[in-house]
Amino acid sequence: MSAKQNKVHYWSVELKKEGNGGVGNPMVRAMGVSKPDRNWWPEDFQWYLKWVASLFVMASLMMRAAGVEYRMYDLYLGWMGIVLWIWVSVIWRDRALIMLNTVSWFMLTVAIMKEWA
Repeated sequence: MSAKQNKVHYWSVELKKEGNGGVGNPMVRAMGVSKPDRNWWPEDFQWYLKWVASLFVMASLMMRAAGVEYRMYDLYLGWMGIVLWIWVSVIWRDRALIMLNTVSWFMLTVAIMKEWA
């Protein structure tokens, strides 16, 4: 048994008079809400983890683009981002991401060891 979901279209919404006086998104006003929900962020830990991991990987790419003199920062930031992405992929039980990030982690580890040798 499937529940029928009523679609609310922008052009068919009767705007409510109370609230913010007709300013803002009409869909929000149609629901009787005068301001956006302050609790839009998810409560689960993996959401934060994947974004922190992505920021580490992006910072690594910025160091790579900055030049050869920032190579160690690139390797360390990339290594940390990949470790966090391995954690996320294990939480998600996504074997393709686990394999991809594990191979990337191994390659970055070898590159770091070569720099120290």
